[in-house]
Amino acid sequence: AEEIHQESRVDVPAIEEIINSVPDNNEDIFEMYQVLNEPYSKELYQRLIRRNVMDKLTYKMELKKITEDGEITLYGYLFESVYGKYARENK
Repeated sequence: AEEIHQESRVDVPAIEEIINSVPDNNEDIFEMYQVLNEPYSKELYQRLIRRNVMDKLTYKMELKKITEDGEITLYGYLFESVYGKYARENK
């Protein structure tokens, strides 16, 4: 199988150069899911999205839209940003 893989590989220096020119990113891909139930703040959200192109989230924990103190959580903000807008547009 390795022989077939080696034969089918095509080296395209221009593409390799483009790929290698992309700066490191998504180094903190797991950070956002750890704070989903924390109170939303613009500063927190901006800090998280500034460093990553995408984030790894999870469904394996209880996600809350509102804190016990009645504040919107980061999850609540994200949910409303996606589904609130969708619900309003599809009435």
